[in-house]
Amino acid sequence: MGNVFDYIDWRGDLTVNQSKFSGVDYAILSQLAFLDIDKVFTDVTVSLKLKDAYEAYSKDANLEANVGLIFSNSAKNLFRAMSKAPRFYDIIMSDYVCFRCEEKEEQFAAITFTLPNKEKIIAFAGTDDTIIGWKEDFMLIYKDVINAHKSALKYLERIAKNATKLHLVGHSKGAHLAMYALFYTSEDVYKKIVSVRGFDGPGFYNPINDEVILSRAKKLIEYSPQNSLFGRLFNHYGKQKIVSSTFKGAFQHDVFSWRVERNRFVKCTHFAESSDKTDAKIREILSSLTLSEKERLVETVFGILSKTGAKTLTELNLMRLELVKSFWSVPYEDRAFIGKIFIGEFLKDKYVRSMFLVDMRDKNATSVLKNSRKHAIKDHIQKQKEKIDK
Repeated sequence: MGNVFDYIDWRGDLTVNQSKFSGVDYAILSQLAFLDIDKVFTDVTVSLKLKDAYEAYSKDANLEANVGLIFSNSAKNLFRAMSKAPRFYDIIMSDYVCFRCEEKEEQFAAITFTLPNKEKIIAFAGTDDTIIGWKEDFMLIYKDVINAHKSALKYLERIAKNATKLHLVGHSKGAHLAMYALFYTSEDVYKKIVSVRGFDGPGFYNPINDEVILSRAKKLIEYSPQNSLFGRLFNHYGKQKIVSSTFKGAFQHDVFSWRVERNRFVKCTHFAESSDKTDAKIREILSSLTLSEKERLVETVFGILSKTGAKTLTELNLMRLELVKSFWSVPYEDRAFIGKIFIGEFLKDKYVRSMFLVDMRDKNATSVLKNSRKHAIKDHIQKQKEKIDK
């Protein structure tokens, strides 16, 4: 029993023609969408074999630095391992897009992989280190359509013009975007989609009642760890696969902790009690709020964060004093409102505390997180110095 890195060791010598892609392969590709590779793929016309893309990436990227405060080096290390494995190194990477816009309140990234048999796999990225990216996620509780939804549809429809068979994948927010694109793309594009694989991504807050749209769920498989938090949120419609993880609590969101045996993830028969209870509590809290209260909650929380001047979680971690000042600068009624929800309702629940606090004793996961934070902060400080020097 191992993880995705062991899988590459075990089966990396088998080409796609020798052994078809499994859920593990799709999960592996979903992780590359998180990498900041805009210096390699300078525009959507750039197309490279994976091994060549990694070579170009490794020459310029700081492989020691992390992609954010709560992200580790795992995706970078995975990219390197794939570049040496015959199963992956000749896959064509193309059509990379990545943009963040505070004015539009949007964070979006995607890349396309073309297999030797010409089938294409679109990987939508999850939430990055930017605060605007996290705000867009929270907006899902009161908006049916966010700007990343629109971008995902446009991206899919553009790639579909030159494709006959398509697969969509994504992790976290990326999984949600893949599901949204499946459900709401045109009928002509839908016919080209072979499968959609979502890895621990949130569903849709408002139930989908359209039978035509729901019929498309037959192409959707959703993977979530046994103690899933994000993959339980809201309403889901695909075939559910529950997988085993070496981490605990909310840390199980990390695909690199998921157990692999041979060519598949190790399955579990049911979700953990803490996952069920935490999901139920979140649903209870959100159902007690009106639409305007949900919007107020998001705008108040992220208004506090924006007042610090931080643009990323990494920067926010270095500005804790400013965060405290920002919190106390908002009107009392707003502080009381968010305090009642997060402290009076959310953190008061023992299962929620277990998900977020008790499992911080998970030494395996916390060591990964601490190393990530150390490198992320170090990289941030270096970038700030470079700006000053310029």
